[in-house]
Amino acid sequence: YAAYQTGLNQPRSKEPPVVEFVRLRNESAVADRVFESRLTDIEIGEPLDIEAVERGIDKVYGLQLHQNVRYTLVEEQQRTGLEIELEPRSWGPDYFQLGMQYSSAGRQNAMFGLAASYLRTAINENAGDWRASLVLGDEPAFLADLYQPFGRTARAFFAPSLRLESMLFGLFDDEEVRAQILLRQSLFEFAAGREFASWGEFRAGLRGAAGEARIQIGDPALLPTERYRLGELFFRIAADTLDDIAFPRRGVLASGEFRLSRPESLGADADYEQFLLRTAYAKTWGRHTLLSTLRYETTLDGMSPLPRRFRLGGFLDLSGLNRNQLSGEHVLRVGASFYRRINDLALFPAFAGISFELGNVWENRNQIGLDDALFSGSLWVGIDSPVGPVHVGYGAAEGGFNAFYVSLGRPF
Repeated sequence: YAAYQTGLNQPRSKEPPVVEFVRLRNESAVADRVFESRLTDIEIGEPLDIEAVERGIDKVYGLQLHQNVRYTLVEEQQRTGLEIELEPRSWGPDYFQLGMQYSSAGRQNAMFGLAASYLRTAINENAGDWRASLVLGDEPAFLADLYQPFGRTARAFFAPSLRLESMLFGLFDDEEVRAQILLRQSLFEFAAGREFASWGEFRAGLRGAAGEARIQIGDPALLPTERYRLGELFFRIAADTLDDIAFPRRGVLASGEFRLSRPESLGADADYEQFLLRTAYAKTWGRHTLLSTLRYETTLDGMSPLPRRFRLGGFLDLSGLNRNQLSGEHVLRVGASFYRRINDLALFPAFAGISFELGNVWENRNQIGLDDALFSGSLWVGIDSPVGPVHVGYGAAEGGFNAFYVSLGRPF
């Protein structure tokens, strides 16, 4: 056989053709220029670069508007070019999603929430979308937001949103509820910003809210005022390269936000500044994945009002505690989850994992340290089903805390 191979004529390598034009087959309502701005890696007048073409195809597909994005080489009038076919999704552009969260911790009341969300994509030629969500349960809410790109490349955007929500703040002594406060507020936000390639964005904007607080359990003297107003200027930068939001196997997720509140210029009741940082990093070896996380939220100056105190507790956020059980001016929590894929079903990938977390809330920044940090962990199983991710877990934390969790869908 070796002698036979030696006797064969060796074909000469063929030079790649020069790309002289790129043409889209686009049947959607979104303008061609939106997709063309994602194909800038393809250089006209240069030899075909397959890697550059596939990078551009990935960016177009990442807009989540198409079922398939294909390309072929075509010849027209003695010119060679690329034809890119954008096949519309056979589902959408309307999406409906359900979600559920349940947590039961020790002798505390169980926390339950049921959510429904409607999303409409590609509402205009710049690929805008809008969403409305309704949450029923212990913390009911209604949320509506619009994401509207603009400009030639549709990378700049503005994003108004409205939230009508209720929040529970608990004051605990060991496992006993010392007081429980219910906040009801209406919050409006207007932001504008810009996307960075396909990995992140920057946005800045204004928030305003009006609400009232009521004591449900405990001494009314713990709540000096009932009505409040919020007014904030904020700046946020975020990066997201995770391959999956529910069970990531690789990538990074990071966001940092600065908030500024001023009574005189922004109409707020309180004068404060805050900084919020969250990160996650996933790396996989075969069937095994390690997900490390960090959460640091701090009041840099002033004293934040009750609705802007940071809440901590729940599944993977000091497991063993009830959801949002703790609150304070400062939060620091580090965590690591190790999980393994335990089946080979494409539509129902299943995972089993273990997590460890270390953190707490503090009233003063100089008190932050390991001496007061709580150690917690959890065991869980999850399925990435067609209707959304499902998690079932059990957590335990220092101090005799333990909790059972069930969730369907992404966190809401």
